Amino acid sequence: MVAISALGQMGSGAPVAYLAETKYQEAADPSAIGYVPAVSGDTNVIVYDARRARAAGGPTWDYLLDDLHAHASQFNAGLVAEFSAAPAGEQRVFVLPFAHASADARYDSLCP
Repeated sequence: MVAISALGQMGSGAPVAYLAETKYQEAADPSAIGYVPAVSGDTNVIVYDARRARAAGGPTWDYLLDDLHAHASQFNAGLVAEFSAAPAGEQRVFVLPFAHASADARYDSLCP
């Protein structure tokens, strides 16, 4: 929240920043998990295909998995395994440019 507050105070001089707007959605059938936009219907949300290669090689999705492993206190092994097993069509991330964030936005899920 400190970073969001600081960006808001910087005005037009703020660096370009993106808010992760991806929500993990569980279903009764574990094979039906999905990654959906947390701000559905917002036309400013960008869908990033995480199957794309990153500079270091391998898909960007692997970077997400590395990040989940690095934050083991927030993501248990079961959840990491589910992300690891995501079908190719589900390997996408939704982001919102900070400049388009609503001033009265409320975030229910934040990583400390």
